[in-house]
Amino acid sequence: MYARVNPVALFDQFGHPPVSSPASVPTASPPVQADARAAAPHQRRRFRLALVVGSGGVRSVAVLGFIQGLREAGLSPDLLVGCSAGAMASALIATGVGMQEGIEVAATLWTADVTRQSRRGAVAQMLWPRWLGFDGDFSLRRDDLVRSRLKQVFGDTQIEHLPTPLRVVATCIETGDNACIDRGPVVDALRASIGIPFLFAPQHIDGQRMVDGFLSDPLPVSAANDADLTIAIGFVAPQPKRIDKPQRLLGSITSTMTNSLMQARLAAAQGQGQQIIAVFPEFDRRVGLFDVDAMPHVVAKGREAAHQVLPQIEQALARQTAGA
Repeated sequence: MYARVNPVALFDQFGHPPVSSPASVPTASPPVQADARAAAPHQRRRFRLALVVGSGGVRSVAVLGFIQGLREAGLSPDLLVGCSAGAMASALIATGVGMQEGIEVAATLWTADVTRQSRRGAVAQMLWPRWLGFDGDFSLRRDDLVRSRLKQVFGDTQIEHLPTPLRVVATCIETGDNACIDRGPVVDALRASIGIPFLFAPQHIDGQRMVDGFLSDPLPVSAANDADLTIAIGFVAPQPKRIDKPQRLLGSITSTMTNSLMQARLAAAQGQGQQIIAVFPEFDRRVGLFDVDAMPHVVAKGREAAHQVLPQIEQALARQTAGA
């Protein structure tokens, strides 16, 4: 169901940057379902064009605009890879949704209320771990809301039955390895890849505890190393404007580690000969992890980024065709 990519054991304690003020919860869109009857399980093959989407919270939906820009030029990836919020955006694209529908559906998934469902007894479990059975499945929050939202969107769809091949990258919390999940329920894979440790309990897959993919690889290009050309959509973790609270100091440390790991992974893949075009969309405003009101702006910037790199993509594909 999943394959190891590259081992990582860099982090003992890690978390996401501080969350901005939450936006209101939009009305859920109708479920997006892949046609499992028409789709067949994907065979292992060489891919021509892969699109990898990194961790970035709401910013990850920029790929909806980016993919629209590619489609307008007659291009479409034949492999999608994502981790954390980028995995959810990639999964939406893999179902075949259009840009506007993707925005509407994404708005039901990226809401701050999914992180507010306190788990009864969690604080007591931290205070008296030996008596109350603290273990690797501990969480401060319940995950029933986030799981139900994912279920509304993806239903019982299996990854191997999606119209476009999808690989979801998560982290095995016990080993630090990143895992590339390419089979099984879409909901389970996404729940694993977005599971912030300590906040949510790990998702068990094949007997392993899986958590947020960004811990081991915030831009998992190595999961697409069997593609002729990889387009990597990455997002630089923001630094706080000032450090006047403990959580902002933690956010600064986290952002520094995330950005360093992302650049190191990217350089390592390129050093091994992987053909990668890295794109880091720029935004005219600060976009928080759950800033769903910024989605139209984020998607527009993604489309703009696609138009800027299209000549480079077309030239790279032309060189590959000529050399085949």
